[in-house]
Amino acid sequence: MLTARRTVPIRGFSPRRSFLEVTDMAVKIADIEACTGCSACTEVCPYEVLVVREEKVVVAQPEECVECGACVDECPNEVLELEEEE
Repeated sequence: MLTARRTVPIRGFSPRRSFLEVTDMAVKIADIEACTGCSACTEVCPYEVLVVREEKVVVAQPEECVECGACVDECPNEVLELEEEE
């Protein structure tokens, strides 16, 4: 299956990696019950897409997500995943 690709600027990254190629993926909450509200994912997100509310992560600005996967990699409880958009 082919996915659309685009290049987007990444805020706060080094000039060598100032652009990131992304696909039609989106960050999704896979297991909200496993979320401890530790904020590891929110601290690593370069676009502040995620926030913690009432001790659980929320995808507050999905339109700002560049699907870099940093939040998925950083989450110690595997709460988040990148999922192909429909």
